[in-house]
Amino acid sequence: MKTKNVVLLFVAVIFIIGCSGLPNTTRTGAIHTIRIEKTLSDPKLTVHVNDEIRWINYRTEPVTIEFVPDEKIPFSCEKGFSGMVGKAKLSARIKAGEFVSLCFSESGEFKYNVRMTAVVIGGETIAPGIITVEK
Repeated sequence: MKTKNVVLLFVAVIFIIGCSGLPNTTRTGAIHTIRIEKTLSDPKLTVHVNDEIRWINYRTEPVTIEFVPDEKIPFSCEKGFSGMVGKAKLSARIKAGEFVSLCFSESGEFKYNVRMTAVVIGGETIAPGIITVEK
C-alpha cells in the first residue's frame, strides 16, 4: 500500500511539472488565409487575438514579407518567420507554392509589405497590407 501511494504521488508530481510548461495562450482555431498572387487577396484583414493568419504564395517566384516599421510584434505562434524570440522583428521569405503563418498575441494594427519580383523598372513591386487584431 505504501509503494502504491509513493507511485501515485510521483505520477502526480510529474504531471504537475509537465503541465507547468504549457503556453499561456491557445489558438482560437480560426485560420485566415491571404493569397499572394498579382496582388494580395485581402490587404486589410481583421482578426482576433490568437487567430492564425496564413500567407500562401501562389506566384512562381519567391516573395518576402516584412512588417513595417521595424517594430517588435507580439505573437503566440509562427511558422517560417525569422528571429523568433517572444517579440521580434518579423520577416519571411516564401517559396512558390509554400506558406508562412503567424498568430498575434495582442490587439493592435500591424502593417506589412510583400515584396514580389515583377517586370517593372527596379524589378520589384510592393503590396502593402494591414492586419487589425481585435480582442
